[in-house]
Order: sequence, then C-alpha cells, then structure tokens
Amino acid sequence: MKYVLATILNITLLFSFCFAADKLEMKDQKDKESYSLGYQFGQSAKSQGLDINLELYASGVRDSLSPKFPLKNIF
Repeated sequence: MKYVLATILNITLLFSFCFAADKLEMKDQKDKESYSLGYQFGQSAKSQGLDINLELYASGVRDSLSPKFPLKNIF
C-alpha cells in the first residue's frame, strides 16, 4: 500500500507543475487525465491531512523519472 500511495503521489504531482499558469488549457486526453490525477491526489491528501513540501515532492518525481539517484538518507 505504501508503494501504491507513493506512485500515485509521484504521478499526480508531476502533472501539477503548471501552478504558475493563470489558466490551464487541456489540449488532449492526456492533459485531462493528468489534471484529474492531480486533483484526486490533492483531495486525497487534504482528506488525510497530509502536509507535504510540494517543491521536494516535485523534485522526487522528476528524479524518479530520470536516470538520477535519489537524494541521500531518504530510505
């Protein structure tokens, strides 16, 4: 279960990097699904009372999808 939640968190935050944009445009089905996953993660985190650092979370998502190694002392 821990890995499922971590995977969902990674995927959803990856697609939520567009917070800087005033209005997001969903051009295709991928964009709609990405937004939906991000929204679901936000609702889930809110209902569970999760307090996360979005910058570090986003960094973890980027690192996990690239050939980088994770930051030291996280596991």
